[in-house]
Amino acid sequence: MIAATGRTWAGWRRALCALLISLCGLPAAAAEPVGFALLSSRPQAESEAAWQPLLDRLSQRLGSPVVVHWYPDYAGAIWGIRSGRDKLGYFGNKSAIEAVDKAGAEVFAAQTGPSGLGYYHSLLIVARTAPFDSAEAVIAGAAALTLGIGDPNSTSGTVVPFHYLFRTRGLDPRALFRRVVAGHHPDNIAGVAAGRLDAATVSSEILDHVAATRPDLAGRVREVWRSPPIPANPLIWRKDLPDSDKNAIRGFFLQLGSAAPAKSAVDLAAERRALDRLELGGFAATDDNHLVPVRRLDLLESRWRLEHEGGPGASVHRAARLAEIERRLIDLDRHRDIATDTNPLRTE
Repeated sequence: MIAATGRTWAGWRRALCALLISLCGLPAAAAEPVGFALLSSRPQAESEAAWQPLLDRLSQRLGSPVVVHWYPDYAGAIWGIRSGRDKLGYFGNKSAIEAVDKAGAEVFAAQTGPSGLGYYHSLLIVARTAPFDSAEAVIAGAAALTLGIGDPNSTSGTVVPFHYLFRTRGLDPRALFRRVVAGHHPDNIAGVAAGRLDAATVSSEILDHVAATRPDLAGRVREVWRSPPIPANPLIWRKDLPDSDKNAIRGFFLQLGSAAPAKSAVDLAAERRALDRLELGGFAATDDNHLVPVRRLDLLESRWRLEHEGGPGASVHRAARLAEIERRLIDLDRHRDIATDTNPLRTE
């Protein structure tokens, strides 16, 4: 048997098939593209241009083209994984939970920032000239204000701020504010700056990016609340990927930006430039336990809704669902050592 060293078995298999086709006088079929689901709050052209250099290098590793499929919303990206159009992708924590639970995915890595930190924050922002100096001040005047939030599957735009800003105070923002509008993070920043929104929840990563690329825009807003740290965005793949491809993909992402025996100085420099463009430090190995802190917040939100919404006719079903949520919370608590050791997000 010939040892498949320096190349994945999937790569050798593709090469062997191409050879056999050639010997039979048939036209060689192009390697099947690998779809990469990209869920990003940045504009499509900017996101694709930033990711493509890294994915071109991954293509070389796999021996197949890696094609970016950019999605403007969370539901589309989850569908991309579930349908098989995409084999892996870059998600937020809440959308990754949906992909793991409903689309046959699993987490295999998470991003680190340029400083090495593996987390970010949810922010509440207002206009620079607004008369609010705290979240409490915004909440006190909420009846006359318009609040911008994120997609329902946005971790920093919806899940985290709903828990820490409102549920812990026994509040429902949709009943509290004059108007609540869901939008993307950049739109929320622009809306606050222009006065269309009085306050908005946004990702600290996106606001940092806007500050670096549009300082004029970022200078018209200011932060009045910051959440506890949120686990960094994960990379996911379909569980049914061949192990050989998983090993190649994992090895590629975990070695990005780091010296390796077979990596030239030119390749290392190219990787670091690509990571800088994405404003990332690299990627660290993890698994589905990475999602535990946000899963807990998601369950607490479901419990709150069951306890505060719905009519009396749903009491029997509500009791059964509440019991199931409590069971799942207890099960997650068994993983609290994992969740709190790797990230300080707290849900007490």
